[in-house]
Amino acid sequence: MYVQHMNEAGRALLAALETKDPNAIQASAKQFAQAVEAAWQAYLRGEVATQTRGQALPRTMHQFATVELPAKAADPQAWPAIARETRIFLNMLGVVAG
Repeated sequence: MYVQHMNEAGRALLAALETKDPNAIQASAKQFAQAVEAAWQAYLRGEVATQTRGQALPRTMHQFATVELPAKAADPQAWPAIARETRIFLNMLGVVAG
C-alpha cells in the first residue's frame, strides 16, 4: 500500500512537472512528500519491509522527498532536476521495495 501510494504520487509529480504549472507542481510535491513521510513512519514501525540492508537508502529517499524536494519545487529552474531525481527515486523504489 505505501509503496503503491509513493509510486502513484511520484508519477503524479512527474505529470505535473510536464505541465509546468507552478500550482500543480507545488500540490503534487506536497502529496509526494506526504506519501513518503507516511511510508517512512510505517518503515520505522516495522510495517514496511525493504530488500536493502540498513536505513541508508530509505533515509536518503526520505530526505529527498520531504526536505530537498519541497525546497526546490517553487523554483522553475530546478524542475528538470526534480523530474530527474523523482525518476531515480521511483527506480530505486523498485529496488528497495522489491
